[in-house]
Amino acid sequence: MKLKDTEIRFEVTNECNYDCIMCPRELQTREQNQMSQELFEKVFNEGLTIGMKMATLVSYGEPFLDKGFEEKVTYAKTNAPDVELYVITNGSLVNKKMANFLIDSEFDKIRFSWYGVSDESYGSVHGVSKNYKRIVMNNIEYLISERNRRGLSKPHVEVYFLKMEENKSEVDEFKEKWLGLADDVSVWEPHNWSDGRDYRELKGEKNTCGRPDHGPVQVQWNGEGVPCCWDYNNSIVLGDVSKNSVVEVLKGDKFNELRAAHENKEFEKFPFCNSCDQLYTCDDALVYSTIKSSKVGKTNTNQFQLENT
Repeated sequence: MKLKDTEIRFEVTNECNYDCIMCPRELQTREQNQMSQELFEKVFNEGLTIGMKMATLVSYGEPFLDKGFEEKVTYAKTNAPDVELYVITNGSLVNKKMANFLIDSEFDKIRFSWYGVSDESYGSVHGVSKNYKRIVMNNIEYLISERNRRGLSKPHVEVYFLKMEENKSEVDEFKEKWLGLADDVSVWEPHNWSDGRDYRELKGEKNTCGRPDHGPVQVQWNGEGVPCCWDYNNSIVLGDVSKNSVVEVLKGDKFNELRAAHENKEFEKFPFCNSCDQLYTCDDALVYSTIKSSKVGKTNTNQFQLENT
C-alpha cells in the first residue's frame, strides 16, 4: 500500500494554553497528554515505507506544549530531511529560543493563528489576556526577521485569520498588517464542528468530504487513528497504531466501514460525520488567500488516495 498525496498528521498533544471561542474544548472528555517519542518514531518510520512526504505536528492542541517537540523534529530531520514538517500554532510559545531552533533545524512550514488585530478582539476570540497579542506578534516578527537576516527561506510563515462576528471588521486591517511581511496570508470562515456551533448555513446535498479515501491520516497522541483532526473526542476510532501498523489500520474493517458509508452516502452510520459541514459545498469557506493552490470559496480538503502495491 502506498499513499499518493502523502500527509500524516501527528497529534503531539491535545493540551492547549488558549480557550478560543470557536473551539469546543469544554466538550473534550478524553485524557489530555502528549505523544511519546517511541510512538512518534514508530508511526514516522512506517509512514516513510508507504510514501509519506509531509508530517504535520498538530491536531486538537497547541503543539509547542509538547515537551518532546524538539526531539521529534530533530529525529524527523535527521532521518528523513526531505519530509516536509508543518505545524499550526497560536504562536505564544514560539519565543526567540524556539524560533532559532526552528530556523536551525530547517523546519519547513509554520502557520500562526492570529484572530484579532485589536488587543480586545484578540483576547476575546482566543480566550486569553489581551496582552498575548503583543507577545505573539513579536514572536512572529522575530522569527521572520531572524530567518531573513540569515538569508534563509525556512520556515515558510503563514498567518491565518478566522473571520467571526467578533472580528469581522478587522479583516482589512489584518491583511494590511501581514501582507508583505508573512510569506502567505489567509482568511477563513470557521468550521461548524459537530457539536452545534453554527457558523455556516448548510445547504444542498451531502457528499463525502473525501477524507476516508483521501485523507490525511490522523494519528492521535495515544495512537488511535481517527478520520480527521476535528474528531476532538476520538468518537470514531479506526484503529490503534500503537498496537498495529499504519497499513493494518488503513486496511482494517473499521476504516473500510467508514469508506463504504461515505461512498454510499450513509453518513448516519457515523453521527460525528453526519453533522459535519465538510459534507456540503461551502462557497464562503475561504475568504482570502495568497496561497496559489487555494481556491477562494472552497473548503480545505487535502486529498490523497491509497494504492495497493
